[in-house]
Amino acid sequence: MAGFIRKHPVLFLVIVALIFRLLPVFFSHGFIHSDDHFDSIEVAYDWLRDGPAGENGHLRWKNWSSEEIGRFPLYVLSQYAVMKAYQACGVTSLNTMMYGIRLFHTLLSLIPIFAAFGIVRLVTGKSSWAVFAGVVMAVDFALPFLSVRNLIEIVGGNLWAGTIYCLYRYKYGESKSMWLYAAGVITGLAWMIRFQIAFAVLPIPFILWYEQKSIRPAIQYSLAVLGMLVLSGIFDLFVLGSFASSTIRNLTMNTSLGALYQTIPAMYPVELIGFLVPPFSFIALYLMGRPSFIKKHLLLFISTTSFLAFHMSHSNQQERFVFPIIPVVLIMAVIALWEKFQRDGYILRQRLLFRIIAGISIVINIVLLIPLTFSSGHQGQVEPLVWFEHIQPRPSLFIVQPEITQWPPLDYAGIAPIDRGHIRAWNEMEIHRSEPWKSRRWDVILIYPKQEEDLPRYVDSVQSLFGQIELVREFKPSFYDNLLHSLNKKHNPSFACWAYRLVQK
Repeated sequence: MAGFIRKHPVLFLVIVALIFRLLPVFFSHGFIHSDDHFDSIEVAYDWLRDGPAGENGHLRWKNWSSEEIGRFPLYVLSQYAVMKAYQACGVTSLNTMMYGIRLFHTLLSLIPIFAAFGIVRLVTGKSSWAVFAGVVMAVDFALPFLSVRNLIEIVGGNLWAGTIYCLYRYKYGESKSMWLYAAGVITGLAWMIRFQIAFAVLPIPFILWYEQKSIRPAIQYSLAVLGMLVLSGIFDLFVLGSFASSTIRNLTMNTSLGALYQTIPAMYPVELIGFLVPPFSFIALYLMGRPSFIKKHLLLFISTTSFLAFHMSHSNQQERFVFPIIPVVLIMAVIALWEKFQRDGYILRQRLLFRIIAGISIVINIVLLIPLTFSSGHQGQVEPLVWFEHIQPRPSLFIVQPEITQWPPLDYAGIAPIDRGHIRAWNEMEIHRSEPWKSRRWDVILIYPKQEEDLPRYVDSVQSLFGQIELVREFKPSFYDNLLHSLNKKHNPSFACWAYRLVQK
């Protein structure tokens, strides 16, 4: 094995990365944040069902016209392309299509692994340390689970790691202008996927100017970025009807956006500590903050801290916003460890203590990696609809969730329209007591109580409307759903679901 790794280090990293990413492709269904589905997959599936163009002939975003779209549509169009390929093969089930979409994201997630290997080998001159960086990127407990998701933060972060590689290739390699132009092009793509990448981009031209003692590299990189921004504006002109409309709409929307969630103080630094896996993460963060490291790696350090500073200063803070810089922070951690070892011959003077700390972090990583690899997101919302899709003839559906605001992803029930009703607030009960609802016999009733102990109360309420019901199936939350629920029960329902049917008389 050691000989194979020395001879084929990149192939070894690809194999390791694919092992840990293909498992969630097959076993980790669903979504983890609402945008993961409702502002990406649902939009693309809606285009598949009813066509991508609205009444004005330009792209629409569900019920929003082209003038209201606040996301550059390239990423969702890529998902739409995968769906169209499935449709051409006669497949219209979203659950089936998601295997291909998760595989597409898996391939994108290889970019930061290549970047980690390339950057660390350029800096250290050691393939062993480069392989170590790639392995860290491949098996960090959260990255396989996140990599198959439809989050623009993850996709933008994958591309951003490619940008950093090109800039380091220019700095430590041949200093050819092509790497600056390549970095600018990839930066533009990352920005198109996730606008807020701009916060990491802003200081880079100044860092290039300072480090290279010439303004020319800064101009070359900036011209490439500017060219991509102009191209995105032209794309908007043809697809949305006006130049750079998605960018303007996004800036207008986000600058006026207030806090949407209650978060803990210094949430983003706490998240970084978690992704680096404590207690080892404290050593890594300390080494990354040393003046000697900062001086050698201004580009890495300042672009990352700029990204964090802008996000921490904004009132709207969400845990997923830090995801784009996770790959770069992992690369920084490995380089900081190498520089400490290169200078002193050790990471900690007390080597036994270092082994204990590293061992604890490795165990924690493995303990978290295993359940997350096989864990779905919003399992109690997705699986009942996947089950519903396969019931023939197509049944009617009634959804009861008066204390949960997150609406189930109905697209998983299939491309055909659903005959359905719902109760999303207790005051809607009276509406359903009137005709024609009172005499309606629904085929499937999905009940989502806020807490599992509330289920009998929900069942009584439903029976008061429609008569006696009997349990058909129970859908349990995943490990990830239960983890989020335990951390914040008020904001994160477990999404446990019970499927009932009316008792036949």
